[in-house]
Amino acid sequence: MRKSSLILLATSAVVLFLSAQSAYAHVGTPYILINTDTFHQKFISGFTAGRDHIGSGVDHLLFLYLLILPIPAYITRRHLRPGKGFLQSVNLTVKTVSAFTVGHATSVALAAFNIISVPDRLIETLIALSIFITAIHTLYPTRNRAIFFIPVLFGLVHGLAFSTMLKHLVVFQSDRVLTLFAFNIGIEFAQVILVVATLPSIWLLGHTRWYPTVKNCGAVISLMLAEFWIGERTFSLTNPALPLTQFLTNHIWFIPALLATLALIAYSRLEWRSERRA
Repeated sequence: MRKSSLILLATSAVVLFLSAQSAYAHVGTPYILINTDTFHQKFISGFTAGRDHIGSGVDHLLFLYLLILPIPAYITRRHLRPGKGFLQSVNLTVKTVSAFTVGHATSVALAAFNIISVPDRLIETLIALSIFITAIHTLYPTRNRAIFFIPVLFGLVHGLAFSTMLKHLVVFQSDRVLTLFAFNIGIEFAQVILVVATLPSIWLLGHTRWYPTVKNCGAVISLMLAEFWIGERTFSLTNPALPLTQFLTNHIWFIPALLATLALIAYSRLEWRSERRA
């Protein structure tokens, strides 16, 4: 395997496991009850809430994965080679995630200061719908403006859900601006870790014949989960995929680890075949 590929996967693995042990070591901590008398404590409370909200929301995680999963499909095959192909993937990923950030940061601020108000149940249904539509786009990716329009538009929806959590923070009532800022920083911190831990694997898979299958399977599973969520949140139907969603919530690093494993196997097979032909 090429050195550049090994370095990318090694970096991804380090981020993956160190982050799992440290960044999310306190998911579930009752940060709402933290003493917030000082500036530092207020910031940490807001930051922790934003970070943990991403880690505990499997629907938000799934949407984020769906945004970056089709990245290699946006790049022509002749560009999918070490160096240039990876930089192009990083460039597209940064733009896509930034578009999502613009969307959710805008709606978080608007909802947090009561400029807009949407019922919680409608928000949850719209989030499920956003996953459904994004999964379809992952199945049939395009290189038009939709790749940036989708994260901005649905970022607005996800931001409304973020604001619901933000409003429940005790510290938010005493210092809204600081808490809002820290909360957004926490969300971005979580997103960056997940993207850094996932993108190298997706990029390597993009070099192999396994990529279309992995991409399409991920999209189909997401479609299925989105349909169940829509039924559950709109019509109060029983969600048959609840055990799966609970598993993914309790093991947020399962998907990055699975992608890394598939990338190693697929790329190793590709290198092995190349050596045999040589």
